[in-house]
Amino acid sequence: MSTSTSLGMVVNYFHNGASEDRRKLLLATTCLSLRLLKMTPCVGTVVLADGSSEPDGEMRDFCLGNGIQYRHFGKQVGYAEAYNLGWRSLDEPYVGLMANDIIPHPIESMEILLEWIAKPDIGCVAPYFHTARIPCDETQRMGYWNRSQQTCEPASITLNLNLFKRSVLEDIGGIEDRYLFGYAEPIFILKIRRSGYRVVLVGGTQCYHYGELTKSLGVSELKKELYAIDARRWQEEYTPYASRRGVAGIKLWKWPFAVTLPSKALWWMSSCTPWVLRSRLLKLVMWLEPFLTRYPAHHGKARRRKG
Repeated sequence: MSTSTSLGMVVNYFHNGASEDRRKLLLATTCLSLRLLKMTPCVGTVVLADGSSEPDGEMRDFCLGNGIQYRHFGKQVGYAEAYNLGWRSLDEPYVGLMANDIIPHPIESMEILLEWIAKPDIGCVAPYFHTARIPCDETQRMGYWNRSQQTCEPASITLNLNLFKRSVLEDIGGIEDRYLFGYAEPIFILKIRRSGYRVVLVGGTQCYHYGELTKSLGVSELKKELYAIDARRWQEEYTPYASRRGVAGIKLWKWPFAVTLPSKALWWMSSCTPWVLRSRLLKLVMWLEPFLTRYPAHHGKARRRKG
């Protein structure tokens, strides 16, 4: 598996509204990530999906000089739409989607992830994070610091570095791009699990996540006005999973997504606890979740795929 270039990668890139200093930082970190991907033996095609309103000439030149496909779509597109336009241009049987604020180091983690996504009952895998900046990263980050790092099925994972079976992405219609970034993650997890596949956080892996660059630069000012519309749509289409706290709350509203009874109970308790105690209880649940949802499963039979 490690010598087969069966993995195609799409890296999202946005520089909308960035100052010149920040754009140079984005350029440098993204180029480092792309170089690491090109050094990874299992990675074949690498696509840089520039979703910004205008193309970045320096990034385009870097890609052309390093065997990377640079794609600009002639207009600004959202981060989910950029992912979809990117992965549909790949031919590999496995697809990796990566944000431009991820450093995929060490590169051995990519090979481990590819070995796991090749398992027949798994539809999506993600690594643990060495650093985290947003709440739904926390299980991935806290698990990294836990010496007994577990391969598990957490209630949620972030859409920052994920490997998919191409067939699974096709089955679920790609990443949901009708919503803003706050809803794409729980939606793709729900769709994959409803298709009979598992979403797995893989032990023995790590990468670095340096903030919310994709999120902050990949959403136009116009779309920011659509939060209320998105919240109503989520309430209507995914009523059993709706959070009382809107798009921010969905990051911590995890009990409906939990795959085992103990983790579901703990997430529910944490969501109902007064705020004074909630942060401490959340950290405890995030620490325990990998043990409560271990994979290979100790909590029931594997789901059967439809058909």
